[in-house]
Amino acid sequence: MCGKCTGICPQGVEIRRIVRYRMYQRDYGLNDYARSRYAALAPGCGAENCDRCGLCEKVCTRGLPLTAMLGEANRLLA
Repeated sequence: MCGKCTGICPQGVEIRRIVRYRMYQRDYGLNDYARSRYAALAPGCGAENCDRCGLCEKVCTRGLPLTAMLGEANRLLA
């Protein structure tokens, strides 16, 4: 990920990290590692805090469905 979404979230969600941890779990099968990294996020920075405002998607140069990806990450990793 390029990082354009870093710091854009008004809720403070760590988008770039969470999407990376989702990739570790989903694409590489590193479930325990991904969950431990997700659990280590600072309080209030997890995907459960996403209010689906879409700001991250507006700045994403790859056109990724980031709000959906965050929702999936929360289901897989929380």
